[in-house]
Amino acid sequence: MDVPAQSFALANNKDGKSLVLVSDCKYGYRGDEKGLVIDLIRSTFGPDPFPEVADHQFMVSLAIVDDELDAKKQSQSLCEPFVSVSATSHEGTLPTEGAFVEVLSGNIVIDAYKVSENDKNKMVLRLYSIDLDKSKVQIKMQKPIKQAYFVNILEELIEGKVAADKDIISFDLEINKTYSIMIEFA
Repeated sequence: MDVPAQSFALANNKDGKSLVLVSDCKYGYRGDEKGLVIDLIRSTFGPDPFPEVADHQFMVSLAIVDDELDAKKQSQSLCEPFVSVSATSHEGTLPTEGAFVEVLSGNIVIDAYKVSENDKNKMVLRLYSIDLDKSKVQIKMQKPIKQAYFVNILEELIEGKVAADKDIISFDLEINKTYSIMIEFA
């Protein structure tokens, strides 16, 4: 039976290396003790009576990984390639290197960092846990924080405590949960 997945299937080996199968646009996976399978073309008769009669383009990757976080990194490298923009040499105030966001502790994946829909002076950080244990998350931001709090997908305040100390936010991580955090900088 096929199982839907966003971008990868992981044959997890608790005693060592694991196998990950990644696709940029296919979402039906299945696995058993013999291996992993991905459906490339699913024949159907509706709404398209001939879905397999056309040119199909997709990327598939097979990799050996250490853990689930490594599998997610493999998925991101295939599905979300790095895009660079060249510029001329010029003066500026930023350091030669740095990060907008840095995870100091907690087994999380940052999925989005965007301007708030309601207030252009605030940012929203979207992330999710990939850990099987509860833990404390600490995230360092690029500048001092005035306040931070949990919001829902509509960016409305919800219950929960996010601590903000200088340029670091922290909160308790629950397993199998997604988070949206509204951040107001000082």
